[in-house]
Amino acid sequence: MDFTRFLACNTRLIWACLFVSACLLLAISHGFFQSYLFMRPCEQCVYIRFAMFCIVFGALLGFVFSRSRVAHLFAFMMCFYGIALGIQSALTLQHIHAMVLEGNPFIAASGCKKIPVFPFDLPLHVWFPQWFLPTGECGLDAPMVGRETLDSLSAIQKFFIEQYKNGWWLVPQLQWINMATFCLFYFIFCIVILCYLLLCFARTKVVFILSVAAILFVVFLLLFLG
Repeated sequence: MDFTRFLACNTRLIWACLFVSACLLLAISHGFFQSYLFMRPCEQCVYIRFAMFCIVFGALLGFVFSRSRVAHLFAFMMCFYGIALGIQSALTLQHIHAMVLEGNPFIAASGCKKIPVFPFDLPLHVWFPQWFLPTGECGLDAPMVGRETLDSLSAIQKFFIEQYKNGWWLVPQLQWINMATFCLFYFIFCIVILCYLLLCFARTKVVFILSVAAILFVVFLLLFLG
């Protein structure tokens, strides 16, 4: 069977992959880096988390209601809205990282609020503080653990904390690709996947153009109102 035709006939599989990828990143960021390695999330980090949750719920909607074109439109809108928010926060965090590397950590941290402002004034930091309450400084993402706590940790935890002592890097030894850059790559990947899904959804050029216009209009409206 032709692989392109297989994917076109299995858009639920692509929605599922999008859902699983976002869930995995959320689980790793919270369970491994925050809870296990004591990396404290900053304001921009929790905004990126919110953006990924938008992708999670949008992909879940597209997967569950795979035969509903209305549900698909809502799924696209939710995912693209999350991507827009995520790219905005990732670019901000990238700029802060650059200032920290240039030796201006205090200037970078001064633009990082302790109380986040989520779209539509949702008090997510009150409802789910473990996930959405910033406890760290923007651009300073190294593990923060006291000496007494460090002494009580396992050898594996100490190993990973040592690896990430200079902050979050995809390859810590080489300090290659920081968290902001990685998130940007992920959101770009999501855009490519969603554009393919949108082509499968629209099927004709006219419907595709109209769908893109409607989705962009709603996304920008949500960004403006939020």
